[in-house]
Formats: sequence, C-alpha cells, structure tokens
Amino acid sequence: MLTARQGYADDAGVVHKWSATSAQRIVYLLPSPHAAATIVKPIYQCGQAIYVDGQHSGIVHVHSSMLGREIATPTEITRLDGGVEIALTDKLIDGDDIYVVQEAVCGGFSPPSPVAHVSSISSVKLAPPDVLGGLTPTGAYRTLRVSNVIPGATVTLTRNGTPIPFAARAFGMSEGDLAIPPDFALHLGDIIRATQTLCELTSAPSGTRVEVFAT
Repeated sequence: MLTARQGYADDAGVVHKWSATSAQRIVYLLPSPHAAATIVKPIYQCGQAIYVDGQHSGIVHVHSSMLGREIATPTEITRLDGGVEIALTDKLIDGDDIYVVQEAVCGGFSPPSPVAHVSSISSVKLAPPDVLGGLTPTGAYRTLRVSNVIPGATVTLTRNGTPIPFAARAFGMSEGDLAIPPDFALHLGDIIRATQTLCELTSAPSGTRVEVFAT
C-alpha cells in the first residue's frame, strides 16, 4: 500500500504542519505471464498498423515470424487497461505470423502472445470508408471520425477530391479519428471525403461526406 501527505517547510527545511494522509493505493504485482496480450484479428497483407488488446504497463514489441525480427518501434504503454494501436515500420506479409511480447517496467519479458496470421487481400473488398464530423473554416475542431476501415489500411482525407497533406494514417481497427493539420486552410463549401488503401488498391471516395459550413 502507498500513501502520501504534504507539509509546509521553513527556510531551514523543517516541516511544521502536515496535511492529512491520503487514501491508500494498492501496488499490484506484475500480471501473470499467462495473461498475455493479444493482437486483434483479422490482419491483412500490406497492413501498416495493428491493434493490441490486454496489454499492461510497459513496452510492447511486435515480431514477424517470417522476417525473424521486430516490425514496429517498441511502444511504451502507461495505462493498465484497454487496447493500443501500434503503427508498423514494415508492411505485413501475406502468410506471416505476427506476435507481440511485453517488456515489464521493472524488467523481464512476457511469453509471446498467440500468433495472428496475416491474410491475403485477394478476397477483401476495399469498400469506401465512412466519414463523420463537423468542420468550419476557423473552427477549433478539425478531427473527423472514420469508420468501415479494413484493419491495417491507410486512410487519407481529401478536400474536393485532392488528398490533404499530412491527413493520412494507418488504422489498426475498423474505425478511428483522423485530424486535418491546423495550418491547412479550409473554405466554405469544401467537401471532405476519405479513401483507404491496402497494397496497390485504393477504394473509391467515401459515400458520406463532410461539408465545411459557416458557424
């Protein structure tokens, strides 16, 4: 158990008055090695992001069985619940088996997670993603919600049919947020859509659209 309190000190560093002691906080043991993190499936050829669930505070390492090395920058996790999206430094290879290993903050590594098999995109229909949100020319909100994404695909926002610079990223899940850079000018009547790309395939623009409007 951990507790804390604070006090007022004079110039000599002597504390004359202490606060009440805080509530107790439990210090948990490291999680059981049997409670391994998992890669959310499916994952596809050419994907450039994955989503890892069940990870614990520490560093997550992503490994490729086929390449025999890590395929992502080690990602530090500071929370104890939920999942995390991890961008990959290599595109996923059809037929590969991917797994993650967790490095504890105080040393030691977990056993490898169950492998996630990389599926071919030959049978994948790359449908247009959906985009939702509200934008104004001078508004502070410049983030849109994108859904119906093939995990691992790179989503790009377009304005009036032209890709917006630096408004693209790979999604580890089927939906997520994508921001328009703050220095990119928006104008009344602009139409914002989204496309998704895997390998050499790019979907048609989203059927849904966001129009920049006056406040």
